[in-house]
Amino acid sequence: MNYAEWNTEITKKFFSPDWEGRRVFLSVTKDLIEELGGANGIPDFIAAVKQGPADVSASGLSLCARILKATKRWRQQGASDIPPYIATLALFVLAASYDKEEESENHGYHKR
Repeated sequence: MNYAEWNTEITKKFFSPDWEGRRVFLSVTKDLIEELGGANGIPDFIAAVKQGPADVSASGLSLCARILKATKRWRQQGASDIPPYIATLALFVLAASYDKEEESENHGYHKR
């Protein structure tokens, strides 16, 4: 999937009509990314987010600067569609919650 497709799929997962008017917690896990993108979901997702939205991907800007630029453009155009930053935010959530040790061993809540 490209950036826009990841952005759409993650948005649909967390912001469906079932959640309208309710607080949403963006809990992005390895399992969720693999559910959305298959067995190669993690590397595909990371590559797509690093590439960024098509309209800013070749700008030479950093990841955060590209998303800021895309978000400003989205707001200038009326902010009527899916925000362009959801997939990038999801990557940050995934990175913050990712535990490589957890893949090989399960120690429960506290590491020993």
